[in-house]
Amino acid sequence: MPCGRVSYVAKFYAIVSSNFFIEVQQLFFENLCPVIYLVMSIKKSFLKTKPQANVTFELPAEAAEGAAKVTLVGEFNDWNESATELKKLKSGIFKTTLKLETGKEYQFRYLIDGEKWENDWAADKYVGTEVSFEENSVVAL
Repeated sequence: MPCGRVSYVAKFYAIVSSNFFIEVQQLFFENLCPVIYLVMSIKKSFLKTKPQANVTFELPAEAAEGAAKVTLVGEFNDWNESATELKKLKSGIFKTTLKLETGKEYQFRYLIDGEKWENDWAADKYVGTEVSFEENSVVAL
């Protein structure tokens, strides 16, 4: 029996360590289909005293399977492929946090081992690129 449509979505927080939480989105399907968990990979924390936000980017282990190095490449670092390297956690997730100016949108992508490009699964939107037929992820602040 094929899976039905999504009947509702629930968000909750999973405790990863004593001081770190991740937002998880759980999709419930009709007809007793398997439950799928998606780890949200962009967290925004807006500063009260400055027009800036701390933005945490995470690439899930499933997207970076077997990767030794992941870099964050985008408008905020002039598309420099080596400027912003993500830290690999024990869970296999790659993560970094940047301070970005609010009131703007930033295009970006992840570069895995200097070869494979990956979009963020939790981007605010996606826009076409001028250099290929692919799309860039966008974070809106």
